[in-house]
Amino acid sequence: MTDTVARGIVSKVSAGLREDGQIANAPEPLGVIAALSAHHVLERAPSPPDTVRFEHQQYQEFYAASHLAWRIRELAGKGTEQEILEFTKKYINEPAWAEPLRMVAEDIGAAVSKTPEDATAIKAGALLVTKAFDCDPIFGGELSFLSGGGVWKEVGANTDKRLRTRYSTGGQQSEIVLTSMLATGSDEFRDILLPLLSSTDQQVRLGTYRLWGDFHLSSLGPDWEKTVRGWPEEVRAEFVSEMIHFGNGARSLVPFALADESAKVKVAAISALAWVSLEGMNQRLSELDEDTFEAAARELPPEWLRGPNRPHALAIFRKLYGEASDPLRRIGLLMHAAELGEADIGGRLRDDLGKCEPAQAKQLADFRLKPILDIIRRTDPEWVSHWVAELIVDGTLWHDHWIGYVTSIPQEMRETLLKRLETEDLQHSRFGGGMSVLAAAPDSATVNRIFGKLCELQQIIASQPEQRHELEWAVA
Repeated sequence: MTDTVARGIVSKVSAGLREDGQIANAPEPLGVIAALSAHHVLERAPSPPDTVRFEHQQYQEFYAASHLAWRIRELAGKGTEQEILEFTKKYINEPAWAEPLRMVAEDIGAAVSKTPEDATAIKAGALLVTKAFDCDPIFGGELSFLSGGGVWKEVGANTDKRLRTRYSTGGQQSEIVLTSMLATGSDEFRDILLPLLSSTDQQVRLGTYRLWGDFHLSSLGPDWEKTVRGWPEEVRAEFVSEMIHFGNGARSLVPFALADESAKVKVAAISALAWVSLEGMNQRLSELDEDTFEAAARELPPEWLRGPNRPHALAIFRKLYGEASDPLRRIGLLMHAAELGEADIGGRLRDDLGKCEPAQAKQLADFRLKPILDIIRRTDPEWVSHWVAELIVDGTLWHDHWIGYVTSIPQEMRETLLKRLETEDLQHSRFGGGMSVLAAAPDSATVNRIFGKLCELQQIIASQPEQRHELEWAVA
């Protein structure tokens, strides 16, 4: 706002304070604005000139909430039906006022939780929540949770009836109502929510969890731990993962999950906790038994492991590598160990890669072959060149992507490729990889031989002009 408007507001408030006997003399308006700016409530806006604004929107929301809280209590006490309707239209039904109204609901929730309960706050909360449900059932559900159990006692019965009636109509309406039920955090809707959350269809479960990001365990009832423990292992693991990762249940669900008898559930909790706090995840990881630690370490990215968990995990991957026989698995374990600090792995990678079947090599090429070759090439570039050349020639690797690794080829391979080049019509054959390999690793003997062959072909063609010489032209 402009300085002119701001000074007018300060003067109006000062006059009210004087009238109430709170101050003797009205302060200079510019002095008040300067003081609020010095204490970082307001700030001078860079443009347009001579304007001020709140330094952070949350200050604005807070002061707006203070006004709304006063007005809601007033309406709950002696407001007419028309005044309540006007307030609902102007504030509750306008998304711009959502954050201040959330602050009001939280303030009401705090007042209601005191002993004895604040009866005025309960009436104000009931009014706010009821009118919010009229405008938007999801927003109403959110405000009802923030307003606390005392307010829900007032509005719960009527709200329960309204939501169930709308849910029974089906279609998109039921999804909106289901989200509202989740937002309330009330266990009144357990009979609807529990079958969905424990459904055998994963899409039904995930679709329910993700309707409302701030899932409340209170929706499952006071004995939620017993309820969840009765679900199948896969459903329990998914539940704790979703709630810790995407919800706000880390504090309650992590201890619950780590006390589960299933290693899968524990690992799911550890993996999800990493997205919330790496420090917390590492602390919990270090407390696990050996088998569960191993299962978790195999799931977690190595860069997430901190402190003593890194050498512990490295020891596990060394052990697993020693026990494995499949070369593809050994390569994967060795690369994982390398990320944890294992050194001098080039030779072992080379030996295991050399034992891979073409199909296994192609599987590596689809995901992680390049870093493996780069490590081996540091100590044995010739082996890498020969290995890649062989797979390009047999068609396992696409030459355009991998030819950069070829710098030399075995003499036997060179002879085989040259013989085909000199004697076959390759224009319609799949020999592109072989020609790429020859071109990527030339030597003077190859150049002399190819030039000599071209001269020989030219002599044949020139000496017998009456012949078509289709093969000779194709070879040339």
